[in-house]
Amino acid sequence: MSFWQIVGAAVLVVAAVALIVITGGAIIAAVVAVGAASGVLATTVAVGVLALQVTALAIEVKALYDYTQDGDEEALLKDVVLGFLFLGAGKVLGKVGGRLMKNKAVTETLETVAKKISKRLEYLGRTPGKSSRTGREVFERMLNGKPPTARIGRGGKKEFWDPDNKVWRDIAEADMGHIEDAVTWWNKTGRQYGAKSKEVRDWMLDSDNYVYEYFRTNRSKGAILGKTTTYLPPSN
Repeated sequence: MSFWQIVGAAVLVVAAVALIVITGGAIIAAVVAVGAASGVLATTVAVGVLALQVTALAIEVKALYDYTQDGDEEALLKDVVLGFLFLGAGKVLGKVGGRLMKNKAVTETLETVAKKISKRLEYLGRTPGKSSRTGREVFERMLNGKPPTARIGRGGKKEFWDPDNKVWRDIAEADMGHIEDAVTWWNKTGRQYGAKSKEVRDWMLDSDNYVYEYFRTNRSKGAILGKTTTYLPPSN
């Protein structure tokens, strides 16, 4: 091994150790940020930054360990660069998130959506997925409708009709859309039975209450409704 090879290897090891120290400090700061975070956006950003930095640390520690086992300088260099990229990504996410948190409209919108989702889960429970029994029943009902609003397309792919855009779409682009909005039904009827009561869960699992709907349309409707309608607490 030549002198310059020894120097190069030493530089790589020092760089890896330095990154571990820097990343360790960043992780401590990120843990503090997670504990101090309040609000959906702040918490999401803080957790995201922490996850990226923990990943960077894991890569760097493993890189040094592997180097002590096999002496592969090329692999060490690649892992050091990869660890640096994850550390940098955490820094970028923190800066971008910080700017978004200063935007009052963004934070208020996210808080409103989060509260609506949390109340929906608390009161009604989860919406069944497309692959669940309820979801399969919805597809069969639409497939056998007159006219049919679902079909088996080329290659056996399931498709549904998007009436707003007048086009057949892959089922992957569908949401399980309520025929009657969940918040409307809850406020009018469901809240009388109590959160996640048998009657409420029966309604949520009844395939007759759903239709496959283009996800953009479904989520746009939900966002618009959420500006004027909120979930009322259970009556009992």
